[in-house]
Formats: sequence, structure tokens, C-alpha cells
Amino acid sequence: MHLNRPFSNIIGGIFLVIFKPFRVGDLIKVGELDEGYVEDITLRHTVIRDFENKRIVIPNSMISSQTIHNSNLKDERVMNRIHFGISYDSNMDTAIAIIQKSALNHPFVRDYRSLAETKDHKPAVDVRIIKWGDSGITLRAYIWTDTQEEGFALKTDLFYTVKKEFEAINIEIPFPHRTIVYKNNEHKKKEQETV
Repeated sequence: MHLNRPFSNIIGGIFLVIFKPFRVGDLIKVGELDEGYVEDITLRHTVIRDFENKRIVIPNSMISSQTIHNSNLKDERVMNRIHFGISYDSNMDTAIAIIQKSALNHPFVRDYRSLAETKDHKPAVDVRIIKWGDSGITLRAYIWTDTQEEGFALKTDLFYTVKKEFEAINIEIPFPHRTIVYKNNEHKKKEQETV
């Protein structure tokens, strides 16, 4: 088994050279865990630099068997899907308006609507209700940025500004509630009296 691993890494490296799913300098995500900028591609392994400036050495056989997300392939623009939760008592229209206003005021937001979408008055920042949860309603904002890095900065900034706006007008962010029901209260009372 171990004898075949170096050979499979070399085969994987050859496929990377032939098909070029990414190049040095591209921002990629391999599977669900490893994400960063490609620094080196050899026949045996690929080196990526993550956002903490650490180097991750990934065997090419592993890369060949994983889904690769390449943020630099053809189009760097990113549609960011950002979730916000509100309680059932909160005003949904007001919450949506706050999210849209906060996003449109951010310097990284881009309006990539087509002419037809603009004529149909589709909002530059679309916000939709996607879930009725146990504790509240989940809203999802669809926001374009030019790069993935800008999208991450936008997301963290919006979490801050939207929370401040929600607090100012008492829109509650939901948290789990638990209700405990005792089926046999008489039995519990007797146990407490005897203690």
C-alpha cells in the first residue's frame, strides 16, 4: 500500500500539469478543509499558503480525489451568501431594509445586476427568508464582491454593523429556548417532602 502512494502522487502531479485546474498564485480550497494561495506545484505535492501564513503540503494523490474550488479560475467575483437570524417577534421588513442599507454602504459591495434585472427593480442586495427555525427566522443576503478576501471582510463588517442597527431598534437576534415539562408533578412533590 505504501509503495503505491509515491507513484499515485506522481500520477496526480502529471494530471495537474496537463489539466491545470489551478496555477501558482491562485486561491484554492481543496475539499472542505485546506484553503489558501498556491505557492508551489511539484510532481509529488502542492504547497498552499493559508490565511494564517502557514504552509500546507498536500500530496497530489489527495488533491486528485478532492473537489477543488478555484477562486481565480476565469472570474474572481464572488456571490457571498450571508445569514442573519431574527426572532419571530421582530419586524422582517425592517430587518431586511437594515441589512440592505448596511451592505450598500460597504465599500466592497458590487452591483452586478444585468440591465434587465435593473429595469425589473431587482435589488442590488437581495435578502430572502430561507428558514423558519425553532428559535427564529433565518434571512440570507446575496451580496457580490470582486474577490473572496473582500467577501470575508464584508461579512465580518456586516455582522458588526447589522447587530448595532438591530440593537438600536430592538430587533432581537434569536437564541435557543427550552421548556421543561414535568409529567408527574405529584410524584416530584412527594420526593421533595421526604428529603
